[in-house]
Amino acid sequence: MGDTRLCTITDSCTESQLGQGRGKGTPVKCYNDVSSENSIGLDVLLVGCHVKVRREGLGSMDQPLRYIFETTDWRGRPVRMTIKTYDLHKDRHAEMPEYIQDVQTLIGDPDEIYIADSGPSLHLYRFGLGRGIHANTYLTAIVYYPEEKGSGLVASYFCRSRLPRLKLLERRYVHLNGVRVAEAEYRRRIVAELAELSSLKDAGEGGA
Repeated sequence: MGDTRLCTITDSCTESQLGQGRGKGTPVKCYNDVSSENSIGLDVLLVGCHVKVRREGLGSMDQPLRYIFETTDWRGRPVRMTIKTYDLHKDRHAEMPEYIQDVQTLIGDPDEIYIADSGPSLHLYRFGLGRGIHANTYLTAIVYYPEEKGSGLVASYFCRSRLPRLKLLERRYVHLNGVRVAEAEYRRRIVAELAELSSLKDAGEGGA
């Protein structure tokens, strides 16, 4: 997604906004995605705060910090994650910030999609994106869609060892012996195997 560089807190960032007493001009870690011209100061995690970004070949500019990322879901709808959501997960689960790129992959290409019990939210699951202690888990994102055809907001993301007991909206992929297979292909294989078993059964009965 880019390089980690240093940014500088501008006059629009007060010490109360920063919450940790860091004054203006303090160097902060910044995640620069030059390709999409997005810059996120990972240490400045409040909506509305600004940083002045210095990037190679792009000079300096001021940008409002509102979203960690904006991506597109599997149906082509824009989905964003706010700074606030990132902040909450960074504090609760130290390993989860490492999955920011993986969450975008999940949103764009999930294995299974479930409907939340209440509210216009969808639970997206994908196996195989976890690492370390999460290697055999499902990376999960709960995306809030205020309008069915509108944009979505990531409400939460985490790793889970099993699929939920929710209403299945769509199953797009299954995993067979470590291989990700499209649901349509999986069903085709099942039908072909059943047809072969039926043919063998008929042949056996005919021989008898």
